[in-house]
Amino acid sequence: MQSLPENNAALAANVMRSTLFFWWVAFLRQSQDYWWICQEKGHCEDPRLQAVWQDFGDLFSYETLDDWFSSKGKVIIEVMAQSAACEDCLQLVTKENLSTFSLAQNTALISVPVDMDLKQAQQALIQVLKQIRKERAQAYLNCDPLFAPPYQLAPFDPKSKKALINSYRVHLLELYLKSIGSEHIMKKWGCYEMGFHLGIAKQQHPKSIDTLAVAKKKQNCLRALVCQNKTLARVLIDNVEIGKFPCRDQVKPQERWNLQQNKRKLEAIADGAWQKPNWLSAEFAFLNPTQSRLLAVDYQSPKEEVISILEAFNKMPMPFLFPKRAPRRCASSPD
Repeated sequence: MQSLPENNAALAANVMRSTLFFWWVAFLRQSQDYWWICQEKGHCEDPRLQAVWQDFGDLFSYETLDDWFSSKGKVIIEVMAQSAACEDCLQLVTKENLSTFSLAQNTALISVPVDMDLKQAQQALIQVLKQIRKERAQAYLNCDPLFAPPYQLAPFDPKSKKALINSYRVHLLELYLKSIGSEHIMKKWGCYEMGFHLGIAKQQHPKSIDTLAVAKKKQNCLRALVCQNKTLARVLIDNVEIGKFPCRDQVKPQERWNLQQNKRKLEAIADGAWQKPNWLSAEFAFLNPTQSRLLAVDYQSPKEEVISILEAFNKMPMPFLFPKRAPRRCASSPD
């Protein structure tokens, strides 16, 4: 993970915007349950969601992401970066060097008989690591300060990371379409129109030279891609609620609210507290206040404004989409 400047909070926040951690926060703010636990001041019956709230805090009480980052985010990223840096730092500790060994943060000593069979040792190590992770997470839920938050960016290939960005934009557009009135011209948009106007899979956009059969095939393909993006967004939000990102795992359901809390939640949503007017532009202004001030203010139509904001998300710096190392070139064969 990219290191962050130590003394300049604003600069560090901008560096963070070019990492996957920015999208971690962006997806977390799309969780309706996370919004509600912030309103409930952390009172929740799901310890997984409660643990995330204890670290990330009330993401909806800050004016901008920079403010939240200065208060909460920088510490979380530093812990994650430290964990990532120590992933491959395995050392052999013996009786001879035990006295000189310093147990660093996020490390543990495991005793292994040197004559143990390799396959048995591998299986035993897996079980020990699972036990460590379980105890670490449980201790963290109990607010044990000796244990760091069990957060870690999950491995994701560049193609899947690009799908992550598209799924976020599709999710925002879907929410917007649900929030507008039936008289709005965009209300009739389906998956094809969403994908077309968001510029997803442009090779599947029908062209004037296409036959009717080819055009229909492209439209169906684009519809399927947008549907997949919708599903991916829901899965990512489910996982980010329990501190896992980007992750496609199936999350085990668990009760989160008592009857009174659930009633208040439904009433608040019905009153429009969850997605207030102009929430889309407000969301971009929170996540990227500097770029938000550069957006046009004289849009010709609501559609133009919405697509402009969603395209601005797509134009953010994303160095994580590119491989860290340049591909090797094969030596040319001699003539």
